[in-house]
Amino acid sequence: MKLNSIKIDQIRLMVPVRDQKLKRNEFPLELIAINNLFSFDTVFSEKTITAFGKNGYTLSISYGSGNKDELVTIMFNPNRLDMGLLIDFTASGKVLFESLCKLQDIKVNWKK
Repeated sequence: MKLNSIKIDQIRLMVPVRDQKLKRNEFPLELIAINNLFSFDTVFSEKTITAFGKNGYTLSISYGSGNKDELVTIMFNPNRLDMGLLIDFTASGKVLFESLCKLQDIKVNWKK
């Protein structure tokens, strides 16, 4: 029996957020944890924070590009934390993230 290798093209992850009272311009604690887990601030040289999101999300933190087609984006709505945080890796963003991690000796394993 031959097993096929499955490849991941793009990834979207939804991370639940505990009920918190956020002050203006404050981010959920889970956002800090996600950044630590993925090392986004280490891997990417800069990030863009915008009052733009998709599907009800109203704030975005984008890595890898300064335009609307961000490569890696974390979105949330501070007024609707029940929606959680959406982490969106486009296909090219995922490849860029993996390549930058490899250059910096950061291991990436999507199967864990």
